[in-house]
Amino acid sequence: MCKKESGPYPATDYRAKSIKNNIDTILGQFDFVKLQNTEKTEIFQNYFRKYTLHREAQRLIREMFPRGNNYTKCTVCPYDSTVPIVRSVELRRAYFQNVISCANASLCPVCAPRIRAKRTEEIGKAFDQWKKADPNNTIYMITLTFQHHKKDSLSVIMDNLKKASKSFWGHWSVKNAFKSAGMVGRITAFEITYGVNGWHPHFHIVVFCKRHKFNVDTFKKQWLRALGRSNLSGSEKCAFNFIEARDGSEYLSKISLELGLSTNKAGRRGGLSPFELLQKSVDGEHWAGELFKELWLYMHDSRTRSLLWSKGLKDYFGINEVSDEEILKQQDEKFKVYTFLHPGIYRLFTVEDKAEILSYASVDDRQGFIRYLVRFCLRMGVQL
Repeated sequence: MCKKESGPYPATDYRAKSIKNNIDTILGQFDFVKLQNTEKTEIFQNYFRKYTLHREAQRLIREMFPRGNNYTKCTVCPYDSTVPIVRSVELRRAYFQNVISCANASLCPVCAPRIRAKRTEEIGKAFDQWKKADPNNTIYMITLTFQHHKKDSLSVIMDNLKKASKSFWGHWSVKNAFKSAGMVGRITAFEITYGVNGWHPHFHIVVFCKRHKFNVDTFKKQWLRALGRSNLSGSEKCAFNFIEARDGSEYLSKISLELGLSTNKAGRRGGLSPFELLQKSVDGEHWAGELFKELWLYMHDSRTRSLLWSKGLKDYFGINEVSDEEILKQQDEKFKVYTFLHPGIYRLFTVEDKAEILSYASVDDRQGFIRYLVRFCLRMGVQL
């Protein structure tokens, strides 16, 4: 068992600095910056930001669980005799294997991108099959939300929102409309931001069916009624959105975290994504860290899934069911083993070291990789 199961960054040693300040300081120390290699710099910044947010998230969760849990052990402890580094020539990315992963597809800055990348591939496969099968096949995108206020409890409004969604999809008028359009299933993505009016949870749903003349006004009315039955409210203008999105690109961008950790992007109307809350917490804004803890605890206790396929839809498209844990354990076919590290060395890595090592591996700079690893071992007094 790893001696540092609860994480290598005790709260007492933690000093909040902005990610930007850390990056600016560290970048000037490394050879690849002196060589003005822009690609390496950008890759390093991405890894450094990811692991910095991850460290902050683990610090916050450790405040609630001092003994640690799977989330606080994530990427900290190796579980095998070696720690392989795998890289993709095509994607110019790398990651560590044989280390404990929390497999949190919503709130882990390290695990979420890999999981969402796989889920995006699955959805893209379904989109392609559906569009090619029949010229009349199309995809409709629905967004369901409601009016919310800063004083609202996250757990209460989430429970009510789930009830409203179940009520809407269970209503005979909605079921008959989509049945008439030949619906074969739907995929629901859950998204949440925090803004001036408090928590803003909402669903993005894609429906696989034939092109059809739907009465959208009827859908809006049923959604508002479903909200009312669930102690929520909304307006026709904002609470319900219905568009045809045949290529699915907008939906894929909504559910994918892979492109630059997209949950770092600001939500609509100034809303903050979960990882933006983490970034503000890193910058010393205590309130943001408390909000992240509230969200993490709700997602953990309620087991709310960020992505859900309707029953039988994956089978319809011939897509095998793979758990989030299995995605992280399996080696993607695009990635090949680059090298192996000793687990004892891996345990000594800081956020900066992990970002540096993965940066060199991503661009296949073996000389820089070896040079950095040798300097690291000399600095730490360990043998390669």
